[in-house]
Amino acid sequence: MTDWYVNINNTSGTEDGTSEVTGWTDLNDVRANYWGTTSGITGGDRLFIKAGENGATYDLIGGNVYFSTDQNNMTLDGAGTMRVPIEIIGYPFDGTTSDTPMNDDRPLIYLARTNGSAFYLRGGNLCSNLRFYDAGNETDNAGYGGLDVEEQGTVLRNCSVIRANNPNIGDRSVAFDAAYNCDIRACEIEDLVTAANWPTRDPDNNVNFVAFSGVDVKGCVFKQQTPSYFFRWRNRYGAERFENCIFIGNDNSLGVLEADSTSYLNGYSSVIFDNCVFYNMGTAFKLPIPTAIGNAAQDTEAEWRNYHSRIQFNNCIFESNTKAIEIPSYTDPSGWLSGDFYVDHMVYLKNCVFAQNTTDIDGTVINENPIYASGSVFRDAANGDFRLNSTSGAGALVESKFPNFEYNMILSGNQRFQDGALNKFVESVSQLSVATSDFDSSLALNSTITFEGSGKRWRLASKPKNGIPVFRRA
Repeated sequence: MTDWYVNINNTSGTEDGTSEVTGWTDLNDVRANYWGTTSGITGGDRLFIKAGENGATYDLIGGNVYFSTDQNNMTLDGAGTMRVPIEIIGYPFDGTTSDTPMNDDRPLIYLARTNGSAFYLRGGNLCSNLRFYDAGNETDNAGYGGLDVEEQGTVLRNCSVIRANNPNIGDRSVAFDAAYNCDIRACEIEDLVTAANWPTRDPDNNVNFVAFSGVDVKGCVFKQQTPSYFFRWRNRYGAERFENCIFIGNDNSLGVLEADSTSYLNGYSSVIFDNCVFYNMGTAFKLPIPTAIGNAAQDTEAEWRNYHSRIQFNNCIFESNTKAIEIPSYTDPSGWLSGDFYVDHMVYLKNCVFAQNTTDIDGTVINENPIYASGSVFRDAANGDFRLNSTSGAGALVESKFPNFEYNMILSGNQRFQDGALNKFVESVSQLSVATSDFDSSLALNSTITFEGSGKRWRLASKPKNGIPVFRRA
């Protein structure tokens, strides 16, 4: 393993990447000349990027100016086997490579390529502790964004992506693109483009963030201003999973956009949201429904259901949305052979919280154990504080039902390859019957009890707190 360095502050007159003092200053140059070559960066190496002094940035500006871990066949060797990954690690200006920078201490990479994505992270490589500022000048219409993260084993961790409010943005450009089984951990992604600068788009591209084909997203925050969908996914190669994420909008929808296009109606899998927050949106989730017969001749409801699996929300919070869940109006597509389509099998909500939404659910879906809060459950969501408040019937109610909610939100995305604790829904109990013989010296650790009439067995989960014992199902 060899360590290499990129240092925009280098004034030594030598740029060979072998030390911080002689670090490269140009990422495009590193990609073109030193990535995947016998005299440069190879599998198992680490590439350290030092933050610039006084806001100095690493610029990727213009046509064919970019950085890519695909360069010089770094993705696969001659036998088609994935190489040992390379780590790209940002570190602060006032610090060492062992420090983990946060917020503005992370190195800033300025993305302004005009004919494609400017930074590609692919091939199972790892990237952490960077900031990306996308100037939003992707004027072509090929669906590019400034940052492109793809492929099995690829990990983006503790990074932020901000796209500028550029009135010249292309009508298919996206702020962030993740695909094909990559992992996105503890990142912040924000699109600043306003409604006034949002171009007219065809239905398949009215979207800011793309995540499809098995992407695993944990502990991330997504924000946008545009009147668009948050995500589209085309998960024909695997299920999408969003855990412990926060989605913040402004009259926007989070939904499956591509359901309008026949070219994408084949081979969908499931999409799962665990322990997520949907806040301040026009519509938090808009259900996809069949509007045309797919390429695989899905011309009956049964065939469509075989291709399109369940969209599931577990332990999620919907707050201050115009609609939390919307079922669009529906008529059978032209050529549909039999029966009407019913959406109950498509969306499944379990243990979800509804707080201060104008409409919680517009339509009929499976909604198991819903929790209705009497007010905001957060301390100060409008200013970004999504910790639970202690208000009875609101934050305190959620905490009683999801004792690990905050633990998950804080830790799961920041742990590199280890998930945080999972929430377990705590059921309400109205009456408890315990025989005297059930109490003995081992009660604190080993005894089980039976609720009257339920036939369910429960175990003492903790020592009594304030004289009140806490039980969990055995």
